[in-house]
Amino acid sequence: MIPELGQVACLLALAVALVQGTLPIAGAARGHRQWMALARPAAQTQCLLVIFAFGALAYSFAHNDFSVLYVAQNSNSALPLHWLRTSTSAMRAISPSHFRSAISHLSAVSLS
Repeated sequence: MIPELGQVACLLALAVALVQGTLPIAGAARGHRQWMALARPAAQTQCLLVIFAFGALAYSFAHNDFSVLYVAQNSNSALPLHWLRTSTSAMRAISPSHFRSAISHLSAVSLS
């Protein structure tokens, strides 16, 4: 259930990012202060959603949840916990194309 919540958090972060990228700019162009005021709360919400999704991925690594494709490809049940934490945070140090691939793997949760 936790990986699915992480996937939902990623999708919500994407939706918030789309709102954050369009409404404040359109508000500035049209003079709508309410639309411009959405920028800060949208950024804060997006940050919290991404942190939650990252926490769900870390939880999946810590509990060897192999229903998450990224965990299944980069982990095994014999790894110590501190290596699993390293596996989660090492994902951030890769190239942007690999990062997009890793995020898509996070959202590829099996239905079984």
